[in-house]
Amino acid sequence: MALSLRPQLHYCVANGRVVLLDLAKDRYFALPDPLDEAFQTLTARGGSFGDHTTGIRNLVEQGILTQKSDVTGPPHAPSLPRPAHSFVDSPPAGWVNPITFLQALLAQRRANADHSGLTLPHYVRRVSDMLAKSDDARIEAPSAQTLGALRAYLATRWLITTRDQCLLQSATLFQFLARRGWHPRFVVAVRMAPFAAHAWVQSGETVLNDRLDHVLPYTPILVL
Repeated sequence: MALSLRPQLHYCVANGRVVLLDLAKDRYFALPDPLDEAFQTLTARGGSFGDHTTGIRNLVEQGILTQKSDVTGPPHAPSLPRPAHSFVDSPPAGWVNPITFLQALLAQRRANADHSGLTLPHYVRRVSDMLAKSDDARIEAPSAQTLGALRAYLATRWLITTRDQCLLQSATLFQFLARRGWHPRFVVAVRMAPFAAHAWVQSGETVLNDRLDHVLPYTPILVL
């Protein structure tokens, strides 16, 4: 038996502070200093919390941590390669198929009409449903065909407003690629001082739909 985060709760350490995402309530929050220190001690020591008994007890009483018999270690933050490349900064070379371009444009306009302004849990369910419908093992590396689909999607950026729509655009791109057999990573990330949240799609070390310098200040808190 070990301590674990309760269901629907995710965390990361951003700029030295624990940040938690309560997905069920669509809420981010930080911990007071004593609880932050206790939580980081628990995760860094593989489940041991030393002299932070009071802090750990408070985390359990607040419903942040829970004991599970099927868990053998402490909570883990998402694991994702640090981005090193961006297809927005350096688009994949090649021609744009006009039919795929129109399909990408239609997918985004339909998403803008049907899903704009919805909450993070909605987009997480949308991506999770796409993954659940996949009959094959997850394919994270692109083929020539799926890379062409991404090339066409990126070519529509001049026609589609994407400002302040990172969740919508990332979920739409993920769905567009997943329908063609490519399942990259859907990333939700945060930063501190000032606090901000962001989302993008990533394959290996390559960001598919944002600039590299824009995503590097963020720390992933949820990766699908």
